[in-house]
Amino acid sequence: MILNLLFNVWLALWALNFGLASEELPTPQPTSLDCKGKKYALIFALADYGQRGQAWTPLQHPIENGRKMASLLSTMYDFKVDLIINANGAQIRQKFAEYQNKTYGENDQLLIYYLGHGAESPQKDGYLVPIDGSSPNAGSYYLNTLIPLTQIRDYVLNMNNCRHVLLMLDACFSGHILDATGPRQQFGSGERWIKEAWVCNYLKYPSKLCISSSNAYAYDDSNFTNKFLEVLNNNNTPGESLTFTGLWSYLEKTYPLPVRGSFIEADLYKQDFLFTRNNYAGKDSDGDTTPDHLDKCPTIAGEPRFGGCQDRDKDGIPDPIDYCPDEYGPGNGCPRGSISEEPSPPPPPRMAFLRGSVYEIGKTVPRDDRPASPTKTEVVQNLFISKYEVTFKEFDAFCRDTKRPEPSDYGWGRGDRPVIGIDWYDAVQYCNWKSEQEGLPKVYNLNTNNWSDDQNFNPQDSKRWKVHIDHSAKGYRLLTEAEWEYAAREGGRVILYGNGKSIASGNEINFDNQNQHCPSPYCLPTLLETRKMTLPVGSFKPNALGLFDMSGNVAEWCEDWYVPYVQNPAENRNFGSQRVYRGGSWFSTYDGCMTTNRSGFSASFKNDMIGFRIARRVD
Repeated sequence: MILNLLFNVWLALWALNFGLASEELPTPQPTSLDCKGKKYALIFALADYGQRGQAWTPLQHPIENGRKMASLLSTMYDFKVDLIINANGAQIRQKFAEYQNKTYGENDQLLIYYLGHGAESPQKDGYLVPIDGSSPNAGSYYLNTLIPLTQIRDYVLNMNNCRHVLLMLDACFSGHILDATGPRQQFGSGERWIKEAWVCNYLKYPSKLCISSSNAYAYDDSNFTNKFLEVLNNNNTPGESLTFTGLWSYLEKTYPLPVRGSFIEADLYKQDFLFTRNNYAGKDSDGDTTPDHLDKCPTIAGEPRFGGCQDRDKDGIPDPIDYCPDEYGPGNGCPRGSISEEPSPPPPPRMAFLRGSVYEIGKTVPRDDRPASPTKTEVVQNLFISKYEVTFKEFDAFCRDTKRPEPSDYGWGRGDRPVIGIDWYDAVQYCNWKSEQEGLPKVYNLNTNNWSDDQNFNPQDSKRWKVHIDHSAKGYRLLTEAEWEYAAREGGRVILYGNGKSIASGNEINFDNQNQHCPSPYCLPTLLETRKMTLPVGSFKPNALGLFDMSGNVAEWCEDWYVPYVQNPAENRNFGSQRVYRGGSWFSTYDGCMTTNRSGFSASFKNDMIGFRIARRVD
């Protein structure tokens, strides 16, 4: 006892000498959990945009990610979750008002998470876009149908009954909510994870915190949300709490760069929010070391690398997605047969022949983590298709001949690397140039006067050129979306990836295969670090048609306008707001590289992740 007394005296003197008040020392509280309080989560997941003539592109990932988040928070962290899907403006405001009026305990915590579109006014004010938000084509009036971020901030500030609120926004321009909130750095205790006995100390002071995924554009397949889900899922220590500082230490490394801040002026070091792990992970019904909540086959012992499932025929494809689980085979797990026949005359150099057929676009290997995709019967004609994505060497020749500036290689090198830094209009101009070089009729008739296309409804498209497409011409062109998927699936086979397999490996596809982005049984994390850049075309083996990099490396522009898969997937039309791109890139996770994954961008958009390949009609 005397030694303990002397130690406490020495500790107090040390604190005074170094300018620390004794109450600021993170003294552990008794292990009673009464101070934990209850935990609530209000999650908004908005995806079904694009109706009523909106220019807002439908999103693929928010609902899936919202459901994953709700499951993790409720089963592993004891949150009472309220998941709101495809809410309109009135429903969002009503929910915020409902949570404002709730009665909270002193140490209760409320997480609010938004997944959906965001918008920015000419005055750089930020907005959330509800499912009934009007199109920007409606003029300045459309902003009245959106929800100002200042109103969301006020909702959080006025939740006086709740002392601990964390608002997380995964939307374009959502960082504007922090424009007037003061400093964004030096938050919290500096500890990432704390033990159970320290919880009370960390919830001692009120907190009204916010993290936004981006102050500019964000992505549908969000690294921000993927990283948040990964962090929640990877804590295997019951009773351990993730702090606000710890959460930020993971999220700050994502791209686009997120921002953080507080809505109150309290000492930033005193504000915190905790995610405390419960004992749920301890259950392993089949004894295969994969916890039930992560086990894709919880009643049958299997391999951890396959999510707890078996691979009886040892072909590297786990049984749940193996169409022939007792027979060795690549692709979808069945023995592969020949599906290609050479035409006469033979294909041009660096091109392959694709024999047309009828298939169901959107059809893929059944997955237990998402509902079945809509499908539609498509007819694909015979065509020649380039084996490789168009390279810098090929595109630079076009630039020199037409006296136009060469696109940036982002410091990675040119030559045989796939061309990047080009928009959809650049791609179709290259196709016309190549047709002229070989004396073939051009497919695309372009009016290059800016804003000449009154059927292009995208205000973010800086060109909006009028483009007439003549599919009867035999010149070079981009693939249609139906053609692209048919080729990626080796003639319409039911496979997940464009190399003929249904499991992605970093040794075979250039994509983001970090452990946290690479769950079994659809992906194998075979590299310690992702490459974070393009590779020369043809670096990996081709699929059965001889086509390289149909998944990963760079995503590829397609010819079509982006149409949501509601009732008419891949429906061709001559109006829209975005052009389709397919295949995923070096930046994409396993999900983004799947053969049926699709998205769209403004036709004038260019970055380091999108290139293209070309095709020609064959009669």
